[in-house]
Amino acid sequence: MVNNTVTDTLYDKLPNLVLGFHGCNSMAYDNVIVKRQHLKRSTNNYDWLGNGIYFWENSYERAYDWAKNKYGSDARAIRRYSLPFLYTHKCEEL
Repeated sequence: MVNNTVTDTLYDKLPNLVLGFHGCNSMAYDNVIVKRQHLKRSTNNYDWLGNGIYFWENSYERAYDWAKNKYGSDARAIRRYSLPFLYTHKCEEL
């Protein structure tokens, strides 16, 4: 379990801040973090909510757990910041 003290403190100071965490494998992680490329949009027929890039809101653990179930020891999670309410009309609450 990851210690949430930093994010909890951050949310106390900026309660409208949304952190999105994307579960992926090491190749996607390196492409985004090291090579500064954009995440690739998923266009699979089996995607839950249609085409797009999926994020876990405010939960590194859930993103990493999803990636671990899919990629095993090659799992990674990427953090992305979002301005408050900027994309909320395109988000789904499950």
